[in-house]
Amino acid sequence: MHDPVAPLLIRLALLLGAAKFAGWVAVRSRQPAVLGEILIGIVLGNLGLVGFHALEPIATDHFVDVLASLGIIVLMFEVGLQSTVQEMLNVGASSTLVAILGVATPLVLG
Repeated sequence: MHDPVAPLLIRLALLLGAAKFAGWVAVRSRQPAVLGEILIGIVLGNLGLVGFHALEPIATDHFVDVLASLGIIVLMFEVGLQSTVQEMLNVGASSTLVAILGVATPLVLG
């Protein structure tokens, strides 16, 4: 009998392990862990361009989509619990500038 969950769990374990390792490498290089995690995500997400298609089923798996959505909701909730109004006011000007440039730059370049 073929278990449809096992290949998904193996792929997710591979992705999480790669992200953890890349985060560790980034920290050892005196960079934020999230930088390594993002870079390995970019590399693994584009492996299909060089002919490695083993991770592509993750992109169309609805279960992964649901897990990602729940992860985003939990992350935003956690950030909201840790943020204070004073902290938001302290970064208000720089956040506004980043938001404006984040919208204007792609618009101008497009």
